[in-house]
Parts: sequence; structure tokens; C-alpha cells
Amino acid sequence: MAQKKEYVASREVERAREAVRAHEQARPGEYRSEYDQALKEAMDRILNQKDFQYRLNGDALYRQYRSQAVRDARRAMSDTMGQAAALAGGYGSSYAQAVGQQAYARQLEGLADRIPELYSLAMEQYKLQTQGLRDKYDLLAGAQGEEYTRYRDSLAAWQAENQRLWDRYDRERGTDYQSYRDQVSDSRWQQEFEAAQRQFYDQLVRRFGW
Repeated sequence: MAQKKEYVASREVERAREAVRAHEQARPGEYRSEYDQALKEAMDRILNQKDFQYRLNGDALYRQYRSQAVRDARRAMSDTMGQAAALAGGYGSSYAQAVGQQAYARQLEGLADRIPELYSLAMEQYKLQTQGLRDKYDLLAGAQGEEYTRYRDSLAAWQAENQRLWDRYDRERGTDYQSYRDQVSDSRWQQEFEAAQRQFYDQLVRRFGW
């Protein structure tokens, strides 16, 4: 009887091994976030934000109020001086000029009263800008967290499938190799049986001359 050949994997084993190889080629790459640069820039804006400083002449709203206040003050001064001159018989006087200056000053005092309000508005605007920078950073950080969770889930799913394919390959190979070992054992038993049978017949021939 021909001697059994060395073990050769079956088609099922080869297909299982090829499935493992193909799946390993599809392993997710290293995690790289598309938000890294945006997060860095957002953090730089937060860290490099200047301290609050209020410059009255740099406040556009103050300049608008001032322009209006100056117009109103000039108008009030002109009206007051005109009324004073009329009372003086139509002739200018130091009294008319004085009351005109007073009317002008009263209008500008109203502008000064607005400065604390303008300061508070500027401070509130600064706080809103600061909070806006932080909110943007938090939004980006949250998006990155979701992105990483998706990556982690994808990697976990790949690992689970990879383990399943390896288990399948191990089972197929184990079953196939055991089948090969069983065939080898059967072949050796058959060879030993045939050898013993020939030896028995040889003894009969020598003893009885058959």
C-alpha cells in the first residue's frame, strides 16, 4: 500500500487563511483627527487673547454719541445765545455768551454720563468674544471626541471580525489536520496488518509446505 503523503491544507483551510489575509489588509490606519489644526488655532486664540482694555476714543459708539452731543450742544448754545441777545435788545453781550456756554456744557455733561454705560457695553462685548472662543473650542473638541469614538468603534469591529476569522481558520486547520492524522494512522495500521498477515502465511508455508 502506498505511503501517505505529507500534510497538504484543504481548500476550506486555504479559503479561511485567505480571508484572514484579506481582512488584515483592511485594518484601520492610525488615528488622525481632521480637527487637530482647528483645535490648535482655537486654543492659540484663547491663550493669546489680549486683556480687556477700554479706550474711549476708540469706541465707535462713543464717537457717534459725541458727534451727536456736539451738534446738540452747538444748537443749544446758539439758541440760548439768540434768546439772551433778544432779551438784551438784539445786541450781543457777555451774558448771552455765558449762558450759551452753559447750555453747551450741559449737553456735553450728558455725554459724560454715558461713559460708564459704554464701558459696561465694551466689557460685555469682550466677555462675549471670550466665551465665543471657548464655545468654538468646545464645539471642535466635541466633534473630535465623536470622530475618535467612531474610529474606536470601527477598530473594535475590525478586531472582532479578525478574531472570528482567525478562530475559523484555526478550526478548519485543526479539523483538516486531524483528518490527515487519522488517515495516516489508518494507513499505518493497514500496513502493519498486511505485514503481519504476510508473516503468518510465510510461517504456514515454511511449516506445512503450502
